[in-house]
Amino acid sequence: MKSKIIITLLVLGVFLTADASAASRKKKKKGFYEGQKTVHVGIGFPSMVNTSKNDLSIYGEAKTKAMPPVSLRFESAVSNNISFGGFLGYSKETVTVTDRTNPKNINGFDYSFTVVGARAGFHIPLKSKKLDPYGALMLGYTMIKGKPFGENNYFDEPKNKFAYSFHTGINYYIQPKFALFAEVGYGFAIANVGATIRF
Repeated sequence: MKSKIIITLLVLGVFLTADASAASRKKKKKGFYEGQKTVHVGIGFPSMVNTSKNDLSIYGEAKTKAMPPVSLRFESAVSNNISFGGFLGYSKETVTVTDRTNPKNINGFDYSFTVVGARAGFHIPLKSKKLDPYGALMLGYTMIKGKPFGENNYFDEPKNKFAYSFHTGINYYIQPKFALFAEVGYGFAIANVGATIRF
């Protein structure tokens, strides 16, 4: 009698282990699943965090040179379609204004923009283990630093401001733990592309 009980328990244990293993494999075959954590490194274009909205042309001929915005973000999947995480972005811009009446009178600012925020994502469940389409919303803060140059610089330095963005995008997993991503929307940049690491 005892031997039958032991055999029954062993068989049951084997089936439960096999079922759990199969469920785990099935879960990890998805493009997005609860419990996963990802790090994303990207570059954007064009930059939407800049001073181009300031009409410096009233002071003379304005020229702008900007560094493409780069970003780093972390996401944690709290369910099979919801993620939360943090966002860090950085960009630089140089604005030069040349006086039309005196070309030797050149002034301007070297700007740096740092964006820190919290980001939430909604992921569309697919059977594909390679595709992870999503929509995301970010709320945060833009810290702006401006270094003036020129002898007659009377321009007002821009102030820090509230930041927000919304994007739709997709992760394409080349390997189970490595993907390429692309997204479009509004915020730090109109379009972003980069790499994703999952662990």
